[in-house]
Amino acid sequence: DPKWEHESYAASRNAEIEFDQKNCVFLSHVFAVRTTQNVKVLNSDPIGHNTNIQPRRGANAFNQTIPANGYATYQPGGESPDPFPVSCSIHPWMSAYMITRDNPLFAVTDAEGKFEIANVPAGVELEFRVWQEKGSYLQNVMVNGQATTWSKGRLAVTLDPDERRELDVVVQPAAFQ
Repeated sequence: DPKWEHESYAASRNAEIEFDQKNCVFLSHVFAVRTTQNVKVLNSDPIGHNTNIQPRRGANAFNQTIPANGYATYQPGGESPDPFPVSCSIHPWMSAYMITRDNPLFAVTDAEGKFEIANVPAGVELEFRVWQEKGSYLQNVMVNGQATTWSKGRLAVTLDPDERRELDVVVQPAAFQ
């Protein structure tokens, strides 16, 4: 519901964001973007790359060659229900994942596996999905020391006003095999 969107997210609604390729690597291996944002697909290499964005459904497809030190603009256009692959047809080892969302309530973990989603609406049940490249939608996890099962990675959360909730989630290594 758009009325739940905190004013702090207004600036990001139409902001252009960058998705770069450097040293034959997509610099963001997992990339999340709002459907209303334009993505500046950069090529910071001295050789050409192809950026092939192929959502299963929802978002727009994109398959363009980006010249050396050049860029192109991708417009997601729609929401994707799942992360989808991004590849380079010229350099097959290059891979990444992207997800497009209508709302701003999403995050990608940092190098330590941490993330924060600020200004979540209080008093409303929100459903979050937790995904990882190898494990897909994570299901059997430990949350704050207790064994928990998330159905297809779904976690329902309702916060009280001004509540800050920290979840310490541990996933067993077997989930990634």
